[in-house]
Amino acid sequence: MTAGEMDKIQILMCSVKLIILMVMFSHSTMEQSRHKVVSRPLVTGPYQRWTLLPCYFFFDHMVTPESICLTWWRNESGHRRIIYAFENGQRQKQREDPDYSNRTELYRNISEGSATLRLQILRLQDAGLYVCEVWSQRHSDADRASVSLTVAARPLRQGVISMNATFLSFESCGWLPEPSPFWTDEQDRNVTEVAETSITLGEDGLYCVKSVLHRNTSKRAHNLHLRYTNPDTGEKQTAIYQQIATNSEDAYRINDGIVPGLLCWGTLGIVVVIVVIMKLPHQKPNEESPLVKRPRSGSCSSSDGPRFYM
Repeated sequence: MTAGEMDKIQILMCSVKLIILMVMFSHSTMEQSRHKVVSRPLVTGPYQRWTLLPCYFFFDHMVTPESICLTWWRNESGHRRIIYAFENGQRQKQREDPDYSNRTELYRNISEGSATLRLQILRLQDAGLYVCEVWSQRHSDADRASVSLTVAARPLRQGVISMNATFLSFESCGWLPEPSPFWTDEQDRNVTEVAETSITLGEDGLYCVKSVLHRNTSKRAHNLHLRYTNPDTGEKQTAIYQQIATNSEDAYRINDGIVPGLLCWGTLGIVVVIVVIMKLPHQKPNEESPLVKRPRSGSCSSSDGPRFYM
C-alpha cells in the first residue's frame, strides 16, 4: 500500500470520527433541550414567617403530571437531606425529613410548570443551599437548579432613644444579620466618633445593638441611622430615629416663663374670691325671696322663728 493510499485511509477515518462526534453532540443537545430547570440564585426569608424557594421547569414534549418527578433537598456534609418529594402524581412524605415535612408545600400546581416551594416558620438553621431536581418517567436524567436561602430578622419595635443632660442612648434587640448604626448632628455631619456602640449576639442567635452618644449640649438635634437588611425584600435599607436634645438653659427659660404666669393667674383668682366674700355680708334678704315663706293665719308657728323650705 502506497503512502498516498495510507493518507486517504487516515483522512477517511478522521471524517468518520468527526461525523460520530457531531451526531453524539447533536443527540446530547436534543436531550438537554427537552428538559430544563431554572431558579433564582439568592432568596432572603423573614425569621419565623414564610418564604418561597422559586423553581420552574419545562419540557419540549408532552408530559403528564403523573409522570413528573421532583425533589427538593439540602446538601449537608455530603448527605442529601430531602425536604420535599413528589412522584407518581403524589407527595412522598415517607422520604422527607420530618423536620421539614410539616413546613413545606408546593406553592402552585405542578401542571403549571412550577416546582416553587413554600417554606414556613423559618428558623435560623434553615439558611443554606437548596437544590430543586425535576425529571420525568420518560427521561430519567434530572436537571437541577439551586437556591441560596438567607434568613433575616428585625424586631417588631425597632427601638427608642432615651436621653439625659449629657448623652443619648439607643438600644434594640432582635436583628439579623448584624445592623450598622451611625449618628449625625443637626447639620447632617457624622458624629459617630463621640459615640460608644456595642453589638452582641444573643442566645437566640439574633443581634442586640446599643449605642450611647455623648452629645454637645449646644446642639439641638441628633439622628441615629440604623442600616439593616429588610427581611421581606432582602434589600439594605436605613431607619432614621430623630431625637430633639433640649439643653438645660432651654429648660430654665421654659420654667421662667411658666412660673410668672402661674403667679399672675393665682393672684387674680385670690382677688376675685376676696371681692365676692366682701359683698356677701352687705346683701339684705329680699322680703319676697322664695327662700322665706311667711306663716299663714291659723297655721302653726314656732317660737324658733320662720322655717326655711328648699
